[in-house]
Amino acid sequence: MKQVHHSPGIFTNRFWLGLLSLFYCFLFISLPKNGFTGDVEHYFGSWAHRIFTHGISQAYIDTDANYAPGYLYILQVFGWMQGSVESIHRNIWYTKAITLLFDLGALYLLVHMLRKFRLPTHMVLFVLLNIAYLYNTYVWGQIDGIYTAILLGTFYAAVCQRPVLAAVLFIAALSVKLQAIVALPAIGLMLLPIFRLKPITLFYSVFAAALTQGLVFLPFIVHGTFGSMWAVYANSSSHFPVVQANAFNFWHLLRHIVPHFPVDIWGPDTQKLVGLEVKTLGFALFFASAAIMLWPLALRTYQKIKQKTSAFSLTDVQMAALAITGSVLCFFIFNTEMHERYSHPVILFSAVYAVLSGRWAINILLSIAYTLNLEQVLKWMKLPNYNTLMWDTWVVAVLYLAALFLTTRRLYILAKMESKANIALTAE
Repeated sequence: MKQVHHSPGIFTNRFWLGLLSLFYCFLFISLPKNGFTGDVEHYFGSWAHRIFTHGISQAYIDTDANYAPGYLYILQVFGWMQGSVESIHRNIWYTKAITLLFDLGALYLLVHMLRKFRLPTHMVLFVLLNIAYLYNTYVWGQIDGIYTAILLGTFYAAVCQRPVLAAVLFIAALSVKLQAIVALPAIGLMLLPIFRLKPITLFYSVFAAALTQGLVFLPFIVHGTFGSMWAVYANSSSHFPVVQANAFNFWHLLRHIVPHFPVDIWGPDTQKLVGLEVKTLGFALFFASAAIMLWPLALRTYQKIKQKTSAFSLTDVQMAALAITGSVLCFFIFNTEMHERYSHPVILFSAVYAVLSGRWAINILLSIAYTLNLEQVLKWMKLPNYNTLMWDTWVVAVLYLAALFLTTRRLYILAKMESKANIALTAE
């Protein structure tokens, strides 16, 4: 099918830069000085205080810091900007403004991605105005938007066949939030044909990734606190050893539909179900479902290697965006110890698929589910009807599972379309 080229009209790069800048100013001056107090005032405030007074290398000593060091570097810069401990605590809610830069920067990158495929950019407005996209940052005060934006940069670098840049950006995302690791298989499959055609790029990419990671770790190595920092990585799967931590996922649905469900979903994930620990069952379901999700992308990668090409068609990019969306969904839906925010990247990556394909059903379902989950926990809007069916945890779980089904179905449809196209091409 011949691709239609669209004139940008008023939606030029200058237009988007101006619009996003104005929107950022609006968000900044209207920034709520509240949200999830435990995260922002207690954790971020105390960590920024410690870093300001003792330096980044001491961030994990005698503190409850449990984030990877990437965000702690951002808190260090925030502390320098404030100039005193008092200002840090007084202005700690302005850390939201830092994350918003990444949120809006990701949309500007999305505009460039659409430009690359000569597609209209006006649909990015729907992402910008989607409450689900900005709720986590603007209302809650969390930082998932930072690593998600960097992951999008990694994704786009792979699409542009710049594996070294993709490797550096992926390490940067991983250094902010360890959950970025969930996107690694899909990113790896995207890059594999490039490595196969130009093996030297694999060496350069590994070297660049190792160098980036080394620079992140350097202050902790030099000052002898690497062990304390590494413990955060080593214990990342046991920070909150409960079946769920306000993630309205598969376990909430099981509790609703199984009479006398024997597992306390607010209890430890070492409880037994069908003879196995719930945590082990969660891992098994995640790996099995993620493998199903990644299979179409793996087949497409194999086809590209056989054809000796590493170029990305529009369908390739759609498949990769869906593969990342699905992988994160599988991680969030089936694993234990999940917080309500851990599905955050699916909002952006399902939006990438939506603006590239014109199919919005997955993004809409996920936006509704994510917003309901966060707002039911935070109750920031102070609505009068949180006890109605719409807000029930199992309803949100059903929405997530419906989105997972649609994502899987669409991935396999796209894989079938690509397979037929390749057969036709070979026949010619």
